[in-house]
Amino acid sequence: MASKAWVLAGRELRGRRSSRIGVALVVALGGGAALGSAIAAHRTDHAYHDYVERADVSDLTINPGVWSTDMDRAMRELDGVRSVRAHTMFVATAAWTGPTTVDHPPAEDYWVLMSGSTEGSFLEADRPVVTDGRLPFGTREMFVGNGYRHTLEQIVGRELDVGDVVDLGFWWSLLFDRPVAPGTVVSPISVEPVTISGFGRFPDEVLPDDLFPQQQVVLSPDLAARHSCIAPLSTSMTLEEVDEATAPRTCSSQYWFYSLELEPGVTEQDIRDQFATVADRLNLEELPTALRDIGATHFYIGQARSDVDEAVRRTTRPAVTALVLFAIVSAAVTASILALMAVRAVRRAHGGHSTLRVLGATRRQRVTWSVLPLLQAAGLGVVGAGAVAAALSPIGPLGAVRSVQAGWSVSMPGVVMIPGLVLITVAAAVVIVAAGA
Repeated sequence: MASKAWVLAGRELRGRRSSRIGVALVVALGGGAALGSAIAAHRTDHAYHDYVERADVSDLTINPGVWSTDMDRAMRELDGVRSVRAHTMFVATAAWTGPTTVDHPPAEDYWVLMSGSTEGSFLEADRPVVTDGRLPFGTREMFVGNGYRHTLEQIVGRELDVGDVVDLGFWWSLLFDRPVAPGTVVSPISVEPVTISGFGRFPDEVLPDDLFPQQQVVLSPDLAARHSCIAPLSTSMTLEEVDEATAPRTCSSQYWFYSLELEPGVTEQDIRDQFATVADRLNLEELPTALRDIGATHFYIGQARSDVDEAVRRTTRPAVTALVLFAIVSAAVTASILALMAVRAVRRAHGGHSTLRVLGATRRQRVTWSVLPLLQAAGLGVVGAGAVAAALSPIGPLGAVRSVQAGWSVSMPGVVMIPGLVLITVAAAVVIVAAGA
């Protein structure tokens, strides 16, 4: 009897090809859409955190106001700090590379941040996302942020690519902070032919800022070393002596920043409290009275990564929620369609059920032989669902956090794919068996 029943089941299997194809397509497309949406939600939710880990983004960045060798030493001696890297912002521009009359800053480059470090900032930590080329590890190189690329091309009057050379004029850091008579001709400290090593995006470009254009450039360490300066201060120094010490006419550094990696459990408030103690001491023992008289002191200007993390999380939450809901709805609709198709296929096989009953098959055997072709089709559909999900995965991450991805890429995170495929398999089997029963 069993052999005859299996022959009948095989005939049923061959005779219900359209049903099998339909089941496979529904599972593949519906399940793939649900799984692809879940992957996109996962990528959106984890994109920024993964980038922070991958790029070694610092926990805290501090601008101490007035910079000096004593403050530099104090920043490196704070408790609870695993590592400290300093970087400098420079007065440098591609718009002015020769003698000129300075009545106001160059409008084309007014917002660009020219930064560089001799301590590994932007190269070993706080690394930007490279979309073309590489970071500026070489000599006389610069890495250009995508937000500044178009502006730089307008300045030089041509399209720019990796390997192109652009002249940068480095200017005295106090050029726009000290009174200059109208019409006075000034010249740059130096003009450097700088090679573009690459293009990309920076960590602080994740959240859009409509107030200040996000235009940044990272200079290679040799340029940073050549144009930065720092000096000791004393309470008796005059303003002219302070200028000569901290910003000589050969110096282009405008601000100093310190990027801190904190020990586990140490908070920004812990560092802020320590900094306040250090700043109070140095303001009394080191800071020139002439600076205090004009309100220039050591003071805390900090940006904690935890604040950015929370802001990014709030920004991505709607997109993640929408993607998860879409995955749930897609799965529910797929299950409903699959149930209807399975019931219809089983009913069409009613004649075969009567024959199996005459041959003595039990109800369980009749159900098994009835749904077996559909289960096999669903199995193929599960494989297809995985392929569809992989094909859809490049749509994530969505929203602002997409900027931390270098480009489109296929992603099949095991934490989503494995449970998702198992769930699709089990759900399809339950629906088909229930319909058959």
